[in-house]
Amino acid sequence: MKIVYWGSSAASADIARSLIDGGCNLILFITQPDREKGRGRKRLPTPVKNVAGERSIPVLTPDNPNTEEVIQEISRLEPDLFFLCAYAKMLRKDLLEIPPRGALNLHFSLLPQLRGAAPIQRAIMNGFKTTGVTTFFMNESLDKGDIILQKETDITAIETAGELEERLVALGKILAKETIISIQNGNFTRKQQDTFKKSYARKIQKEERAIDWTSPAIEIVRRINGLSPYPGSFTYFKEKRIILLKAMLGESSKEKPATIIPGKKITVIAGDYGSVIISLLRPEGKKTMTSKDFINGFRIKNGDAFHSCPVY
Repeated sequence: MKIVYWGSSAASADIARSLIDGGCNLILFITQPDREKGRGRKRLPTPVKNVAGERSIPVLTPDNPNTEEVIQEISRLEPDLFFLCAYAKMLRKDLLEIPPRGALNLHFSLLPQLRGAAPIQRAIMNGFKTTGVTTFFMNESLDKGDIILQKETDITAIETAGELEERLVALGKILAKETIISIQNGNFTRKQQDTFKKSYARKIQKEERAIDWTSPAIEIVRRINGLSPYPGSFTYFKEKRIILLKAMLGESSKEKPATIIPGKKITVIAGDYGSVIISLLRPEGKKTMTSKDFINGFRIKNGDAFHSCPVY
């Protein structure tokens, strides 16, 4: 069965490698164009394009995948199946209808929950207890097609988005292969999504990264962990921006919100007088460090506080 694989992210690249290693016949990769990244603004390929180079598989990088030129190029190869994971662009109907076995998508949530661009981050930020991975038939709407298979997993209280993504990718590798085998053998089922259970995971906005210490402690913990390691939530200590990478709930306190209580780890008071214990953080321009190293390096003392903007 000839498969065209669509994707861009590092997670998608891991799924692609697993499918190839499992014997799937990926005949073409389609991924996002090279983008400028980093301080040097060097143009870099997507992780999926790197997989194509590693495995000597042809790759297309269109700005718009829905053009007649792209459709003709794909049609010429006569693929049996499309498989998408984190491609981040919508495909029009005549493109989706090219492969006779259908166009499948792997999504990192238990659809119809958390449709959209940021399901892993939003699962943690919104306090979900469970999440998972879904494969489904694509249509022209966002993550609304019939479900093929799902795998569920619990979310731990102190899990970051990066840690959860690693576990979901491992589940996704299994689910992707099982789904393709079921399609190939013709023994799959399809289940319509229950629209009464739908929710959306909109793209993370820049303003969501800033920590508001007047918020309840549980909301702050979820935001820190849900945005870690990327794009990262932040606060300020004096004039320095501090990226917060891992947190858990602490005990209640009578101190003012944003007050830092140094100890073995950093404890910060929240708006409900609960507290947030921070274990990992990264001062901007420096390497990730433990809270103990931060306390020593920045000479944190009782009464110091974090701020929403630089304080000189």
